[in-house]
Amino acid sequence: MINWRLLETFTPGARVLDIGCGAGAWEPELRRRGGVTLVGVEISAEAAAAAEARYDRVVRSPSEVLDVDQLGGSFDTIIAADVIEHLVDPFTELDRWRAWCSPAGELVISTPNIRHFRVVRELVLRGRFDYVDGGGVMDRTHLRWFTQASLADALVGAGWRPQRWGNLRTGKSGSLNQLSGYRLNGFLAPQLQVVAKLQDRS
Repeated sequence: MINWRLLETFTPGARVLDIGCGAGAWEPELRRRGGVTLVGVEISAEAAAAAEARYDRVVRSPSEVLDVDQLGGSFDTIIAADVIEHLVDPFTELDRWRAWCSPAGELVISTPNIRHFRVVRELVLRGRFDYVDGGGVMDRTHLRWFTQASLADALVGAGWRPQRWGNLRTGKSGSLNQLSGYRLNGFLAPQLQVVAKLQDRS
């Protein structure tokens, strides 16, 4: 899930690529924030069919086999929400997505936080690292996990500069996080959220 606070500076008139767009439920919010052309990538035929009624174009294909020409050119904003944890090689994809982004564009990512206190508690106190069905940090479909530090390293290594990180603000954990000045975000937030820009190419 994207923290919409991170998109306060959404580029007016933007071409937006939503990788893993699902049924296109974010279409109203993306257009409200200035998205003019919305392109989705979705491998589920049922979800893609629903998204086609909302987005300007939906490509039914894994992102790993696509190139920017197949998507109609570069984008001002690329969204990969809850995507990279499902990829065999997210590091290569982060590198490839640079060619899909306009020079002043941005990459918006969300992914589970493996440093979340519930995961750490189970691992340290009980010696458990159990997969579950139905979503969450330990969903059994996840292939990769990140902490904020390791995600930052992956982005920088692929040519991106992290600009803004999301902070948990809701529920009891969110209240505690705010009281700590967000210093506990790395333990309390179940999800990492970041906006990154392209590094200088000079």
